[in-house]
Order: sequence, then C-alpha cells, then structure tokens
Amino acid sequence: MTAGAGVWDPSRRGLTAALVASVTLVGSETLAIATVMPAVAKDLGRGGYGLAFSLFSVGSIVGVLLAGPAADRQGPWRPFSVGMGLFGLGLAIGAAAPSTLVSVAGRLLQGLGAGAIPAVSYACIGQAYPEEARPRMLALLSTAWVVPGLVGPGLAGVVASQFTWRWVFGGLLPLVLVATLAAVRPLRRLVPETDSAAGVSPRGEAGAVLDAVRFASGVGLIIAASARLAVLSPGRVLFAVAVGAVGVALAKGPSQRVLPTGWWRARRGAAAAVLCRGLVSYAFVAVDVFVPLVLTEVRGYSLTFASVAVSAGVLAWSVGSWLADRFVGRVGPSRLAALGAGLVGGGVLLQTTLLVAEIPVAAGLVGVAVAALGMGVAFTPLALVVLDQQDPGRSGEAASWLS
Repeated sequence: MTAGAGVWDPSRRGLTAALVASVTLVGSETLAIATVMPAVAKDLGRGGYGLAFSLFSVGSIVGVLLAGPAADRQGPWRPFSVGMGLFGLGLAIGAAAPSTLVSVAGRLLQGLGAGAIPAVSYACIGQAYPEEARPRMLALLSTAWVVPGLVGPGLAGVVASQFTWRWVFGGLLPLVLVATLAAVRPLRRLVPETDSAAGVSPRGEAGAVLDAVRFASGVGLIIAASARLAVLSPGRVLFAVAVGAVGVALAKGPSQRVLPTGWWRARRGAAAAVLCRGLVSYAFVAVDVFVPLVLTEVRGYSLTFASVAVSAGVLAWSVGSWLADRFVGRVGPSRLAALGAGLVGGGVLLQTTLLVAEIPVAAGLVGVAVAALGMGVAFTPLALVVLDQQDPGRSGEAASWLS
C-alpha cells in the first residue's frame, strides 16, 4: 500500500474510510457519554463522577500499551477487533448499570477498547501512509470528530432528558458493529512488517501485559492521591503522599519499557514529543471533562445547553488540526506545538471562570474553544515527530506512546 500519496488513493481508500469510521465511533462515545454523565451521577451517585473518567483513562492506558505493539507483531486487525469487543461490552454494562460501582466498571472496559482503537489507527498511519500524507490523515481523523461533535452531544442531551441516559449507552452499540464490519477487509490486508516476536518485552507477552497493568495502576494511584488534595488537611496530605509514592513505585519500572528512552527528561525527538503531548492532554482533559457538570450543577443550565460547549470544542479542535496540516511545513513542528500548548493554557484559565457566578458564561465557553483549538494545533506536529522517527515496523509502538 505504497502507491500514490493521497489519503483517498485507491490503494488505501478502504483503510482511510475504516479509520475515519472507527474514530467517529470513539468520538461519538466520548462526547455523548461526557454530556450525560451528570445525569448518570444524579441517578447512581455523584461520588463516582470523577472516578468514571479516571478509570476510563487508566483503561485507555492499558489498551494503548498493548494494542500498539500487538499491531506491529500481528497486524492491526486482531487488536482492533479485541478493542471493539471490549468497547461494546463496556457500553452494554453501562446501559444496564444498577449502581455506581457497575457503571465505573463499564467505563473501565470502554477505556480498554477506546485506547486500543486509536492506537491501531496511528499504527496504520505509520505503516500504510507515506510521510507526505500523514499530516492530512491526522487532520482527517480530527475532522471525524466533527459530526459526533455537532450531533452527538445535543442528541445525547435530548435523549437523556426525554427518556433516560441508558439509551445513550445502548444506542451506541449498533455503531460498534458498523465500524467493525467496515474495518474487516482493509485491516486484514495489512500484515506486520516485523517478525512476530519483534516488539515483545524480553519478559514475554505476559510481561508486556504486566507492564501495562502496573503502569496504568501506578498512574491511577497517582490520580487518586491528587484527588484527595481537593480538601487540604494534614491527614489527607499524608495519605496522598503515601498513595502517590506507591503509584510512582509501581509505574517507574514499566515506564522505562513502555515509553521512549529519556521521556522523563524530555530527551530531544520522540521522547520530548511524547512527554509534551501527555502534559498538554492532561491540562486539557482535567478541566474539560468537568465543563458539562459545572454548566448543569453550578450554573443551572440544561444538558442540551451543556452539549453546545462540547460541540464548540470539537469544532475548534478540528480547525486547529487543519491549520496544523497547512502550516506545519512552514512553521516547523516545535513552534507549532508550543503555540498550541500556549492556547491550551490560556483556554484552561478562561474555563475556570465558569465557577464564578459574576463572570458571564460566554467567557468560559470561549475558553473551551481556545483550549480545544490549541489541542488541534499541538497534536498534529507532536504526532508527526514521533511517527516520522520510527521505522514502519515499529509504528504500533510509536502509536502506543502517542495515545
């Protein structure tokens, strides 16, 4: 699949459509579920609101760390199909969840699948698309969020308000089937470019799984420790320090095997790009996921209104991705990534004004758009730095770093 440079070249047209469909599915789930989570929390208990997002992220870490290298060894179809299966199972559990605990468990499974799907997509970009086509394909995948961004949050808000939030989870299941069927043929045509043993941890497949679980568990403990500091007291601080230390100890060893060498000191090249991408993502997501909750619980707006903020963010992110595609060759990836990070920081500060009743809501919504624009501007150049420095046979490994 090397003839032709365009993303819609006949040699890769089916693959492009399949990747766009899979990202559209993940986007629909992410935006629709984020919109209705306040309703889920109201019915099942608000104590699990933050945990639902945190465990989704922890599951995503495990998914990306396993799916990316697996795509190198086995080809993309097997990890993709497993990811889709876990994703669908998590949605089904979420739709029927009788309690917060079950709902959070469903979110963990959704995270495992949602992590595997984009990791495989990035691996396919590295394996099947020439270097000159990668910025356009990355921008196209960002654009795949536009339809879910315009339709998903508003529709999810209406369904949750008029019927029940459970229908939002269940209503996404047919999309899982459609996206899986669309990907069967093009993904099976891609064969691994390395030996089946390449990319496997020296400790074997079981060691790779253990590394992923330990790393994700360590990150999860660090997140849990930071959450305890929402209310400061000597006891909470000591508890947070102890739990955070355990988290660091768990994640430190595996991080040296699942992340690029020198990531912790921002070693020039792929390591620095991965670290920057992670920090920018954390800054954005840590605030953005609470916007619907703040709009409904603090400001008193409806879920339908909250969906407008989500849609505005998606559109701004897509605009940023296309701007990055257009200017990355002229400006250079480092300057463009720095600009994007600055926009994310400014947008996050504006979003915090949603907590102040005296400041118009419009200021916070502008912050949502600015931060999302920055994400679009930053993500493409950072991804290109990582993908372009990896051999085609290690694209899956690079994809796991990115995701």
